[in-house]
Amino acid sequence: MFSAPATIRAGWRYDGAASSNNQLSVIQEIARTAERGKFDLLFVSDGLVINPGDHPSFLCRFEPTTLISVLSAITTHLGLGATVIVQLTANRTM
Repeated sequence: MFSAPATIRAGWRYDGAASSNNQLSVIQEIARTAERGKFDLLFVSDGLVINPGDHPSFLCRFEPTTLISVLSAITTHLGLGATVIVQLTANRTM
């Protein structure tokens, strides 16, 4: 994930910190850094609900399958994974 509960909420204050995790260039740099660091997998999670009280990084997100498609074009040895939530409802009209 690009932001987890262990993330420093005020991390944007540090010199050189990214201004947003919702910029494709920032996420591409994370993928490149993970690949240089010999990480095996970069995982992107999906979500159905956004609550106003959520961590700011959860309030606006890229769609996971599209994002890993983009990241696959710039990485060669990094595994990419994603969850995709499918909501199925019964048709109750007759």
